[in-house]
Amino acid sequence: SKESASTDGNDYLAEVEHQTANSNSKLYLQDNDSQFGLGQINASESGMRKRGVETSVRATDEINIKGQAYRQENSATHATRDLGEAQGEIKLGDTRLRAGLRDVQDQRGDGSEQQSQQLTTGISQYLFNDKLTLRADREFNLNSGNDSIDFPYKTRLGADYRITDNAPLFAAQEISNSEIRDTRQRRLGIKTTPWNGGELYSGLTQTNSANGDESSDTTSANVAARQKWQLNQAWSLDVGAEVVARPD
Repeated sequence: SKESASTDGNDYLAEVEHQTANSNSKLYLQDNDSQFGLGQINASESGMRKRGVETSVRATDEINIKGQAYRQENSATHATRDLGEAQGEIKLGDTRLRAGLRDVQDQRGDGSEQQSQQLTTGISQYLFNDKLTLRADREFNLNSGNDSIDFPYKTRLGADYRITDNAPLFAAQEISNSEIRDTRQRRLGIKTTPWNGGELYSGLTQTNSANGDESSDTTSANVAARQKWQLNQAWSLDVGAEVVARPD
């Protein structure tokens, strides 16, 4: 694994969650110092303050609607990102169909701006009494040129296979294409729920990125654990840890 020169820093996360029989909403504020962690923090989140809201509503037994909006601010460069999106899903027997819209506005530290206005679509198919799930999602940019670097044209394909009811094996392929770079990412892993409130994850990720005549390949292994305790009807406590290893 790799180590950074400095590991001093702070990470704060505050959340307020509200639940009803047919909806779930959350307000949050997260602050990551640029020096926090050992390099396992996503580069787009490092040194960022992020505040936003997420909500999901079950309109009927067959229709679900979810949305989110947030603002990110980079403490070092003063770059900002504003994102808003909504997506609806309809259940048709063993099939799920998804469609939504997303708007992303980026203002970089030098004052330049980028924007992605996207149509998101997807389908999931459940087979063999829900033992096997196949997924396909596509994100289309409706505007032409000057897209946000993190929201290009993107295709995701995936499959989940339940070895047992509490241990699904998953495989996923993500393909993205933009004016700056093209990436291919493959993930394989297993998630388990060995006891009430406990989650374990182990996986392998391989990424290929191409920028003109230059390309790079990276491989990483992830192991993560999470435990949730429901203290009472109003309060719950979550504790988690993750280790990321990359070969030199």
